[in-house]
Amino acid sequence: FKDSQNRLWFGTNGVGVFMHNGNELIHYNENKGFYAKNVMSVSEDFENNILFGTVGEGLILYDNKSFTNIDAAYDIHTGMIRSIEKTENEIWYGTASEGIFRIVQKDAIVTLEFVNKKNGLNSNNIYLLFYDSKGNLWCGTEKGADRISFAKDNSIKSIENYTVNEGFIGVETNINAYLEDKQGNIWFGTINGAVK
Repeated sequence: FKDSQNRLWFGTNGVGVFMHNGNELIHYNENKGFYAKNVMSVSEDFENNILFGTVGEGLILYDNKSFTNIDAAYDIHTGMIRSIEKTENEIWYGTASEGIFRIVQKDAIVTLEFVNKKNGLNSNNIYLLFYDSKGNLWCGTEKGADRISFAKDNSIKSIENYTVNEGFIGVETNINAYLEDKQGNIWFGTINGAVK
């Protein structure tokens, strides 16, 4: 992941995270206050904090000084976070078993919302999240994809499911495998190849 300061961040499977600042490669692990071993996604929030989606440690925030475990701060248990998406004042993160968590910051007030099967997702097992050019949030799962549309006040207006019943032949999406092409078509990488 390339952040706003042009640093490159690399999540690993077993040894924490690395950052290259243009001059040197820095390893963040327990010795530097980063206790997660497995990092599945990296992003940056609206205040230039770096966010790490981990396996077992939840969401971790780095404010360029120290690391904060967001799950512990909000007393939530997300487990494995595979994907992080953000807007100007929101952070969405997809988990392997709890659906999607949404952190909203408005006028110095932070709220936490949950979106899962009870709200209309086809699964709580989220592999990817991304915004398309029309402002819809797409999430990929092991059962297909969901499109979340928003009202003018940014509340969820609708959730549309695209599964094998709707012709989504790839069934299971791959982690963070998506693309919106120049014509506005949405492509998903799946276990059965690419699906448009």
